[in-house]
Amino acid sequence: MTQKPVLMDGAMGTLLWQEAAKAGLPKTPVWMYNLTAPELVASVHERYINAGAGMILTNTFTVNALEVGKYQGYDLKEVIRTAVGTAKKAAEASGRDVKVGLDIGPLPAMLEPFGEMEEDEAKAIYKEVMDVGTACGVDAIVMETFYDLNMMAAACETAKTYGLKVMASMTFEKNGRTFMGNTPEEVVEVLTEIGVDALGLNCSVGPKDALPVIQAFAALTDKPLILKPNAMSDMDQQEEGRLKVPYTREMYIEDLKPALPYVSYVGSCCGTDETYTKMIGELL
Repeated sequence: MTQKPVLMDGAMGTLLWQEAAKAGLPKTPVWMYNLTAPELVASVHERYINAGAGMILTNTFTVNALEVGKYQGYDLKEVIRTAVGTAKKAAEASGRDVKVGLDIGPLPAMLEPFGEMEEDEAKAIYKEVMDVGTACGVDAIVMETFYDLNMMAAACETAKTYGLKVMASMTFEKNGRTFMGNTPEEVVEVLTEIGVDALGLNCSVGPKDALPVIQAFAALTDKPLILKPNAMSDMDQQEEGRLKVPYTREMYIEDLKPALPYVSYVGSCCGTDETYTKMIGELL
């Protein structure tokens, strides 16, 4: 990393649920808020932008035909168009060059040989989402929280056909492997061959456990690296002697510091809000 990292946004789903509860709204799949409470989604984007984020992600993480198709009365294309439009409007209103990434997540199915879904079927599902999202004018396609490298490859190969920046972020366990057992070496090899523009890690672990994976990536590739680690929830605690001390924002920032020299994109994930974004920006 040779220049100041791009500051990305933080959690979307956990923050939307938190704000929906405050507003007396029911807890639903977060993509539904694009249509049922667009002002809520807009406010989250605005909070991250006002905190200094230079890149925000659309509220489309679980939006695909398999997920949306489970609920009557929702049109997939309308959900995507509304999500992208809301994010773009917030970015444009900032008066800054805030980039908008089309957020793509793993499908709620397993690819062969671990499941019954074929690669071509997965690609067709992703293409349907990306066709609509890219037509709305996003700046990048961002795959995040993938735990299966085969599914990530299917999504990235599809994304590469649109001529946009393709960013790919896997989720790792504390043992330094994905849930499906993929190593950093395997991830770099596959994603480099596909030609992604940036790769990295988000979700699952906090910044301290993410550091070895980021360091492994840095030793294997010159591609820009992404880091968006989780914050521990109030239920998660660290032992200090006989006392249990909550994992604070300040602890998160301290744990994040050692990773910054390696990354080109940095933000936060589940359990965070715009205060984390602001503190990361101040750290940068």
